[in-house]
Amino acid sequence: MERAHGHFGRLDVILNNAGYALVGAVEETAEADIKAEFETNFFGTLRVIQADPASAAVLRLAISCFMAKSIKRPL
Repeated sequence: MERAHGHFGRLDVILNNAGYALVGAVEETAEADIKAEFETNFFGTLRVIQADPASAAVLRLAISCFMAKSIKRPL
């Protein structure tokens, strides 16, 4: 992020494209696999937000849109 700020002067968009999904019954899924998914999908996004607070509002909007679509409810 620091290199991007240094090169471009500002960031207009942050795309956090990291993530994956586990498929299967939760009672049959290893705890280590669940923790690895949370590390990537939740904490990875959190680190991106914390790395550039000025762009966090845009990323929060993207997350909100994703979550609304995931649970099939309008924002």
